Amino acid sequence: MLVTLLALSLAQSPVWDSPVFSNPDPWTSFEKGPLVLEGREVKGTQFSEYRVTFETKDVTVEALCAAVFEWGTKEADSPGLIASKVLRDGDDERVVYNQIEQPFVSNRDYAMTVVRKRDDQGCGIRFKATNDLAPPRGEATVRMDRLWGSWRFTPVEGGAVRIVYTLFADPSGSVPSFVVHGSQRSAAKSSVKKAIAKAQALGVKK
Repeated sequence: MLVTLLALSLAQSPVWDSPVFSNPDPWTSFEKGPLVLEGREVKGTQFSEYRVTFETKDVTVEALCAAVFEWGTKEADSPGLIASKVLRDGDDERVVYNQIEQPFVSNRDYAMTVVRKRDDQGCGIRFKATNDLAPPRGEATVRMDRLWGSWRFTPVEGGAVRIVYTLFADPSGSVPSFVVHGSQRSAAKSSVKKAIAKAQALGVKK
């Protein structure tokens, strides 16, 4: 009963149920093959949301579920990340504050809530900027208010796991969109590969 109530409360969390995860606009394919990369417009911004789909037999749903949640909240090894702090800790919901550094532009920062939910179909993780929980912003820092994404790990036929990763990040400030699009597509693809590597490092394999 306790597990059921916990799953229900997470499923109804403001972050999990945010409208940003219900965009009805269609996806456009950029790359096909074992790794599928798609994108779609997000109203009110010049930037795009990206989705990567990939299947692997190298790791389990549970290994990915555990590794990606820890990586996204407690491991400060993402590209450009110069500072990270857990503001609120929990087994399946955490709030983190990150500062990132990129060439030729001001540093960015944001607070982000990350929620994990296991169910009969696998495991889902959603994250979204929640800057009302962030510390005061430094003078030379640009705050990112529009940032969200998700992971979905689902077992499929043949013993594989389907990974679906989505990401939207508006860097705010004066950053040309053509500079951002290419780097975000590359980052989305590399994130999926890194997630598999993180899960393999746990030693929980098929």
